[in-house]
Amino acid sequence: YWRRYLAVIDALPSRKHGDAGPSGFHPTNPTSPGSNTNFTYWETRASPEDMEDMWNHSEVGKEWTKSKEERGKVRFSQDGEKRPYLSRGEMKAVAEIIVSKHFSSKGIKIPFVCAIADTVSMRFVNGTGKHLGILGVDYSTASWLNKELGYRAYKVDSQDDLTKPFVSMYFGVAYLVWLSEYEGQERSHQFIVQA
Repeated sequence: YWRRYLAVIDALPSRKHGDAGPSGFHPTNPTSPGSNTNFTYWETRASPEDMEDMWNHSEVGKEWTKSKEERGKVRFSQDGEKRPYLSRGEMKAVAEIIVSKHFSSKGIKIPFVCAIADTVSMRFVNGTGKHLGILGVDYSTASWLNKELGYRAYKVDSQDDLTKPFVSMYFGVAYLVWLSEYEGQERSHQFIVQA
């Protein structure tokens, strides 16, 4: 079941190129006459180091260049209600960067993480409903992972921090790692998703 689900999710086209999804709306050039400038910028939600990693990611670098994004002024895609979201390529890149830097020895699969993010938040930066950020980890869980379990590569001082894609991804993957080893036993993907 999970392999089929992941294959279907992986086969979907990128939302940045006008396909089904939040609405396919991608912002126009903010300096063009009459354009709305109420955009959310990546730089307000990611560190300079994380932004450099994103630009250096081949898929994202091409995507942003094609969309005429500029260093220091990279806009999130927006749906028809102007809610910022990550494209599939951006989501994959954030997952790859976080997993390779912080969880490379844990056996975390990128398609699994991306499928969870798609399901929980529909890739919306702020999350959906009661779920914060792209992986839906609540503040109390992130704080517990940070203070009690030693996941300190990113700070989580308030729930607003979880609307930053790298912070949400980091604590989301940390929680997946914890669940995968719950009570000292290796757990299945089904167990993790249900939890």
